[in-house]
Amino acid sequence: MTSSRIDNRLTRRCLLRSTATGLAAVASGLAVRLPSGARAAEASQPSRKPNFVIIIADDMTYHDVGCWGNKDVRTPNLDRLAAQGMRLVNMFTPAPMCAPCRQALYTGLFPVRNGAHPNHSRVYDGVKSMPHHLRPLGYRVGLVGKTHFGPRESFPFEHPAAGAGKAAKGEGETRAGKTAKGGKKAKRAQGDESDAGGASAIAGAVGSGAAGAIRSFIARDKDQPFCLVVASNEPHGPWNLGDATVYDPAKLTLPPYLVDTPETRRALAAYYAEIEVFDRQVGQVMSILDQTGQADNTLVLVLSEQGSGWPHCKWTLYDAGIRVAAVARWPGRVKPGSTSQALMQYVDVLPTFLAAAGANPPDDLDGRSFLDALTGRADRCRETVFAVQTSRGIINGPEAYGIRCVRDARYKYILNLNHDAQFQNVVLKGDLFKSWQAKAAAGDTFARSQVDRYLRRPAVEFYDIQSDPHEMKDLSAEPSLEAERKRLRAQLDAWMKQQGDRGAATEMGAKERQKK
Repeated sequence: MTSSRIDNRLTRRCLLRSTATGLAAVASGLAVRLPSGARAAEASQPSRKPNFVIIIADDMTYHDVGCWGNKDVRTPNLDRLAAQGMRLVNMFTPAPMCAPCRQALYTGLFPVRNGAHPNHSRVYDGVKSMPHHLRPLGYRVGLVGKTHFGPRESFPFEHPAAGAGKAAKGEGETRAGKTAKGGKKAKRAQGDESDAGGASAIAGAVGSGAAGAIRSFIARDKDQPFCLVVASNEPHGPWNLGDATVYDPAKLTLPPYLVDTPETRRALAAYYAEIEVFDRQVGQVMSILDQTGQADNTLVLVLSEQGSGWPHCKWTLYDAGIRVAAVARWPGRVKPGSTSQALMQYVDVLPTFLAAAGANPPDDLDGRSFLDALTGRADRCRETVFAVQTSRGIINGPEAYGIRCVRDARYKYILNLNHDAQFQNVVLKGDLFKSWQAKAAAGDTFARSQVDRYLRRPAVEFYDIQSDPHEMKDLSAEPSLEAERKRLRAQLDAWMKQQGDRGAATEMGAKERQKK
């Protein structure tokens, strides 16, 4: 790669709570570098290296989980996991689409820098991922389920569910639809990402065959540490799994950014039913860890991936698009029932695993370890998080509508690179959005507002997340916040420069990064 080295000023090390160095750093506003991975591990790790399991959903908005305060959806396994571990309530994906966010997760590099900023994309040749970093430390590194990455050489995961098509080999997006009840294939709604899945993407997603593959991978060699990614296809649309009849659409509480129509309520019931399917998959994986005797030495990280395919969620940089429901469980290391408020991103996961394994994370990664936040020795990791949305090349997408954002603990600055154009994607073709448009045409002012602000956006949006968590009131013209806007814009500009992000020019070249 020709990308420049990371500017460590932009990705700050965790601030230590109780050392003189840490206190001095807080006073001066400077970042403090954690002790090197080996020294930190010597002080905090048992002699046996921990195992790592990532369980990642597919298009699940962060607030649609019981332990995140949702009173309607039933997620007993996720709620139990949170009670046994830690909720990471300020985890963010750097992109609100499947391929960019996953490739950032596995490489520790932000999307533009690794080359995979559009959907259906591939990283630059030579980019390394989890297997390259963990295997030299003695780990087996496997993946079961959805891939959505490439090229194969950059993601050499072992695929325990081999034999399920191209995805089992580590590359290829070929799955036409999910398996519905009765074994029939359901056609994807328009906007099908053709997301690949080994073993039928965990057989919807942890069926008998895939569960056996997961079990055999985990139990194969109890003396060798492992890292396993279990990548579900739930609750990605079409929402045709689970029993939607258990949810009365009329009794559901809608998030404040959704327009209340019968179509919205029926869709929400179906979506919640499929979240239950993912929740059961989480329970199955945890049972396998228990049954194989590996649960106590395994750091489990459950991620909701990105926002679901609702308006104002996926394909946007609002929190409903990029904020993640993340739960970490690590018996004896992570305090049960705890919560971390530290800002962190998917690119930070790989460095955290390396630090937990006793290694020094490479300096050229964008991510930084949040191991101290997990173990309760730090309460801050990043001052800001960043994200990109590349709409060029998505189904029914605009020729170019790039979006960039920076967010700190309170404010978010969104830059719409081609704001004169109409934003569009596959959502506009669905019955749900059409029901919003019909309600707007009938004179409903809220429906009109939500339709208009989805299609047409200003050059800059600015939100106070603390007072307006669902980003309903744009403060980009508020005079009293001019200094805050300038501060965050300067940070966003510096980050884009460091990433090699040329804004509109990068957007127009996006199709060159998509798979051929």
